[in-house]
Amino acid sequence: MTVQKRILTEIFLLIAGIFLVNIMAMKFHWYSIVWWFDMPMHTLGGMWIALTSLFVYKYRRTTYDDITNPKKLFFVALICVIIIGLLWEIFEFGMETVGTLDLANPIDSISDLCFDLVGGVVGTMYFIYKYERVIKSIDKV
Repeated sequence: MTVQKRILTEIFLLIAGIFLVNIMAMKFHWYSIVWWFDMPMHTLGGMWIALTSLFVYKYRRTTYDDITNPKKLFFVALICVIIIGLLWEIFEFGMETVGTLDLANPIDSISDLCFDLVGGVVGTMYFIYKYERVIKSIDKV
């Protein structure tokens, strides 16, 4: 299995797991029963966004100059996590404004964004640790 297929498989398994756990959480009201349940979900979401953005960033480029720079990878991943996290919080605010859902408040939104970023950092570190070694060894051949 190529490195690209391995990364895509792991990205797919992560989002599928998030999706299944979220469906169960909504069905069994875990978000209401367990006050902290959204924290690991936001962390996993941040990991997924980081891995997906790094995959797109790395494999959509035609040149490999400076792509393996960890600072650049962290910057790309965390900017994507922040943008998508902010868009999600705006969506929650809109759902609260339009509907009767009680999703958004400032403290919860800040907490959600922090956990998104934690997941983004973990996802980026995982990407660098697991795949940069493999990619660098392939590039040397």
